[in-house]
Amino acid sequence: MGFWMIAGLLAVLVAAIIGLALLRPRGGGAMVLAAITLVVVAAYGLYRVFGAPGDGEMSPEARIAQIEEARASRPDQAEAEAETPSVTREDINPQRAALVAQLREVLESTPDAAQELGRLAQEEARLGNFVAARIAQQRLIEVLGTEANAGHYLDLVEIQFMAAGGYVSPETEALLQQVLRRAPGNGAAQYYTGLMFAQQGRPDLGYPIWRDLLAVSEPGDPWIAAIRAQIEAVAALAGETISVEDLVQPPELDLPGPSAADFIAAEALDPEDRAEQIETMAAGLAERLANLGGPPEDWAQLISAYLALDRTDAARSVYDRALVVFAGSDAALETVRAAAAPLEEGE
Repeated sequence: MGFWMIAGLLAVLVAAIIGLALLRPRGGGAMVLAAITLVVVAAYGLYRVFGAPGDGEMSPEARIAQIEEARASRPDQAEAEAETPSVTREDINPQRAALVAQLREVLESTPDAAQELGRLAQEEARLGNFVAARIAQQRLIEVLGTEANAGHYLDLVEIQFMAAGGYVSPETEALLQQVLRRAPGNGAAQYYTGLMFAQQGRPDLGYPIWRDLLAVSEPGDPWIAAIRAQIEAVAALAGETISVEDLVQPPELDLPGPSAADFIAAEALDPEDRAEQIETMAAGLAERLANLGGPPEDWAQLISAYLALDRTDAARSVYDRALVVFAGSDAALETVRAAAAPLEEGE
């Protein structure tokens, strides 16, 4: 089954629950999307992990490389929206219908009216006009500029998610990073990030995010039910056998690869040999973190290594990914941010 066939099936579910999804409190996360995301993880995630018939002999490393290549070239938001069936419906409430018409008219003449833009985005989403909702919410963020907060970006995440039929596009992934930069502990953003990795064939990255989020969440948090409904399946795809009832704290990791001591030892070498040694160790550490993950100290070490090699873009890429991976842990984020301080100073 291809992705767009799955997206078409999802549209029916979207239409059934959209009224609830867009009425959630700001910043709470539309966790009533669990029904949709379970289908995505079970169908699209399995398709991407196991691939086409005949792929069975591929090594885990080759499979991950193939999946990462597919991730980099996956459909963008516009393509996803074009392929997603419309779920627009008529408003049965004449007063609400009149309000929407009035908002549209006002914004024709006053396109920078922030309050009206925000309300129109909500109303268009309520009616299933997700593309129109996205345009309004994007315009709102442009108008607000530096005043746009994590909630505004999260609203756009959820609208784009709906507009794309339950698919996390590259543009939505970038928005999730914006949310987590502004609100590192945002549970809804972490939920969608874990979902993104699971549905793209990287349950090995999605499972730890959900596991760690589940460990620090409060009983009433709206993403709890969604994670509990799916995490055992995602963990199984990641090669882990778990019981959701046993998930309290993430296990300690004993991972291969260069250690902090190895990097310190490299400092004693002459400049040319030192650079070569650090480059070699950084490559090994980067491969291990991409495939197996690791503690925040290792991510910080890789950022520092890239900075020492004057590879700023690579350091920033690792930093952005670490912000997502450790979004639920203030202590881990502090470790990562300390290593990335030169990046922040250079902005």
